[in-house]
Amino acid sequence: MRGAFFIIVLLFLMVPVLGQQPVIDSLENALKNHPADDSSKLTILSNLSFYYSDIDPDLGFKYAEQEMQLAKKIKVPKHEAEALTNKALNHWAIGEYDTAIKTYQKAGAIYKQYHFERECIIVLGRLGVVYYSSSDYSKALDLYWECLKGFEKMGDLKQVAKMYGNIALCYANLEKNDKAIQYYRKAIQINIQLGDEKAVADNYTNFGNLYDNILMSDTALYYYKKALEISRRIGYNRNVASNTTNMGIALTTKKNFSEAYGYLLEGLEFYRKTGIKRHIAVIYKSIADVMLHATPTFFSEKKLDLTKRYAYTKNYLDSSYALYLEMEDPSGQGEVWMLRSLLDSAQNNFKSAYESYKQFTFFKDIIFNDEKNQEVATLEMSYAFSKKEDSIRSENEQMALAASAEIKRQSTIKTATIIASAIFFIAAITSFLFYKRKRDAVEKQQEAEFKTEVTETEMKALRAQMNPHFIFNSLNSISDYISKNNIPEADRYLSKFAKLMRLILENSEKKEIPLKDDLRALELYMMLESLRMKHKFTHSIIVDETINPETTLVPPLILQPFVENAIWHGIAGKEGNGKITIRIQKEAGERMHCIVEDDGVGRKKSAEKNNTTTTGKSSLGMKITQARIDVLNKTKNANAGITFTDLEPGLRVTVTLPLITSNEI
Repeated sequence: MRGAFFIIVLLFLMVPVLGQQPVIDSLENALKNHPADDSSKLTILSNLSFYYSDIDPDLGFKYAEQEMQLAKKIKVPKHEAEALTNKALNHWAIGEYDTAIKTYQKAGAIYKQYHFERECIIVLGRLGVVYYSSSDYSKALDLYWECLKGFEKMGDLKQVAKMYGNIALCYANLEKNDKAIQYYRKAIQINIQLGDEKAVADNYTNFGNLYDNILMSDTALYYYKKALEISRRIGYNRNVASNTTNMGIALTTKKNFSEAYGYLLEGLEFYRKTGIKRHIAVIYKSIADVMLHATPTFFSEKKLDLTKRYAYTKNYLDSSYALYLEMEDPSGQGEVWMLRSLLDSAQNNFKSAYESYKQFTFFKDIIFNDEKNQEVATLEMSYAFSKKEDSIRSENEQMALAASAEIKRQSTIKTATIIASAIFFIAAITSFLFYKRKRDAVEKQQEAEFKTEVTETEMKALRAQMNPHFIFNSLNSISDYISKNNIPEADRYLSKFAKLMRLILENSEKKEIPLKDDLRALELYMMLESLRMKHKFTHSIIVDETINPETTLVPPLILQPFVENAIWHGIAGKEGNGKITIRIQKEAGERMHCIVEDDGVGRKKSAEKNNTTTTGKSSLGMKITQARIDVLNKTKNANAGITFTDLEPGLRVTVTLPLITSNEI
């Protein structure tokens, strides 16, 4: 599970921005030069507590307490509540979530007593941040929906965008990725409209986290780099640190351990200065992942003792777990147990590995259970119904006014219109029926023949995708892991295999699916084959910036036969390791090229090595894909096609498809 990486990105509802030392210095000077105990001094103290929460929470508490005492002295209830919110913010910053919740609730009670409506809504949002940080995503969603309704009524677009972003974060952690993408896009649209580059950078960072979570590391790195570019340009230091850390995590997934380690250390240096535990905990865990899986070359390059690999890993995991335990974060604790299970397995301590893995599943079940999923669905329906009800009420009022005026006008022409329409209708129907009866008979026959062709093609495609040879090899690999008592690896392989089978079966019901779903299935397929072949090849997926993977539609697994061909007829017969690259490019005339390229032995050598049966199987896969292309050309009136280009070494297959997009945001 990779959802915990989202906490690298600080939630952006009313939280301070790092890199504001000049602002703090200015406030400190203003406080020294303002001896009077008045409302201006209260504002200075409040701002100091607010900004110090992300740099030095001890000083944040100090200024919040001074604000509280002065507010009571000169009787300013609003600043009493504000002092409490600043105290709660500092408690949250150091991981004291229960205390933060109670303190926010006290502040909310004061705001409610004195009818500060906007401040009441903001406190609800801050409470949502605390619940999110403690992995109670359904409770956080409940609060965010309430905030969203309040800010929509006020017409506050900036806060509406923040709520969309926070709601997307919760959906991402609950693995509802389509919902998360939907709300991220809403947030980005508003922030671009408002010219809020900092918020856009935050959204891009979270977009990157989402794609990293669904194993699309190349797309994740693309969004991290976009966020990093904006953040460096505007001096948004917290997001710079966030994205360097996230890039380290994504590069670890791609087994680029040396570069990943550098990014992680850069992020760790920054967050150690701030003392924010949740950020440090994630980085410790990620460095442990690097230590456990890095190659001997990595240890040599970094001048680290390879014989201490497991000791390094354990130390970082222990440090990470201590922080997660202190913060009472079940999600983080579960991920540490997963890595401990892999560490134990690597040291052939299989009994301990099994116990660690049981701990991981325990913490995972705490977060993802049916009750929470039902809770989330109920919250969303409640919000949608409330919003629809308000909309209907307003529309009905307007319609009632318009209807009273329209009725008078319509009554004078109604009778004449009905008579004229009836005469015309009867005449038209009489002349049309005979013609239509004959035409329909011909069309039905043609339609039936075409549907039969489409159905047969779809069934052949599904059988090709559910390749018995691939399924047998996958199950055999799982069995091999189990026989060696490598339970975590078996579970990891089985999890990926199950996800792939589920995607294939789900997508087979649809004629077109979003490009991101198709690429995710291909990513899983290549990961499984790479694992089974002992990492004989690497792969990358590159999507042109002008193509939106969420809204671009393609036939499901149209590229899979070519990827399979690249692995088994290109890479498998090659001496040494190989690489497969998938590129999606936009072309002129509303078309796109889907390219599968490998550096294997090529078609000529493959034909010499393979026997007749294998070649026949490969040809069958190509014929089925060509048949699907033919169906696509008929249904979409498209000019799709397949071209093969021999490389030295390898082969490039280019599948040209019509560029079809959905209307969903």
